[in-house]
Parts: sequence; C-alpha cells; structure tokens
Amino acid sequence: MKISTRGIVAGALGLGLLAGGSTFALWSSTTDADAGKINTGNLHVAVAGAPVWTDVSADVAGAPVAIPDATKFKTVPGDTLNRTQNIDVTLAGDNINATLNVTSSALSALDAEGAAKAGTGGLSATYIVLDKNGQAVPLVGGAPSAKTTLGTPVTLKVPKNAGTTPDTYTVKIELAFDKTATDLTYANAQAVLGNVNFSLEQSTRG
Repeated sequence: MKISTRGIVAGALGLGLLAGGSTFALWSSTTDADAGKINTGNLHVAVAGAPVWTDVSADVAGAPVAIPDATKFKTVPGDTLNRTQNIDVTLAGDNINATLNVTSSALSALDAEGAAKAGTGGLSATYIVLDKNGQAVPLVGGAPSAKTTLGTPVTLKVPKNAGTTPDTYTVKIELAFDKTATDLTYANAQAVLGNVNFSLEQSTRG
C-alpha cells in the first residue's frame, strides 16, 4: 500500500516537470516591401547660341536690319541697335519655383586709341527680359518687367515647370546713340558692353 502511493506521487511530479519545460509557438509571418525611389529635380541656366545684332533705327528702311558683325558697324547719332541673347532655363521639380537674376556691367567708352573716355560715348543702354512668347517676364513683385538701365539688376519670377524641357528667355539690350550729339564729340569712340550675368535661384513656393 505504501509502495503504490509513492509511485503515483512520483508520476505526478514527472508530468509537472514535463509541462514546465515545454513551449507553445504562436503563428507569425513577415515579408519585405520595396520602399521605392524618390528622384530629385534640377535647375539650370545656360546661354543658348550667339547674340544677334540688329539695326532698329527709326529712319532705316526695312528695320530691323541684321548686323552680321557688330564690331564693324559704325554708329552715328540717332542710331538704335539691339543685341539679342537667348538663354535656356530648366526647372525640374513638381513644387519648384525660381527667380532669375540679371546683372551687368555698366556701359563705358574708349577713344580711338583705346583709352578710357569720359561718359559712355554718347550711347545709352537698356535691357529687358522676354519669355518665349515675346512677353515681358514679370518681376518678383508681380509687375511686368520694363526696360531697365544696363548695370541695374532685376529679379524675375520664373514660373513653375514640372518638366525637363528648358524654357527659352530672351535678353534684349538696346543701345541708343544720342541724336543731339554735335561737333564730333563722340567720333571714333568705342562703346564697351560689360558682361551680362544670369543666375537662377530656387525660391519659396507660391
């Protein structure tokens, strides 16, 4: 009788040890997903082609008349010449806006020997920036840009462009020779146009 009891107790302890040492696995499953790629945009400005010179003087028949080589053209009082330069502006980005800053050196003059001459040789110079449709590009403030004295910077608003095809802008510089010049004051002088600089900067949205 005593032996039988010990056997039952020992068996119960054995079952307890077995239960305590066991683990129960709950089902689980995992997988990976491609997070994708995000492409950044771009902005770029570049000169497009060589400048084109034309004679737009009011008293010249058939104006504007092409000037093949501006260095060989001899201006006289009353003349008006245009220097047209195209630039390509690229904006790539769904939410990108930019401003185009145009700066230039002031017009100066040299005498026949190449020495600096007082004033600008009787010439005045203005410029304006036009879009591909020939319309004045608006300033950041919203007003259309107008002819601005060469050497005075302007900041223009460039519309948002979600593509990568560049938009073409035209910078037109107009040189006017004072028609009231007398006594050969500016005879044999050279007008010197400084560099025109274009810089493109990302601006805030809107």
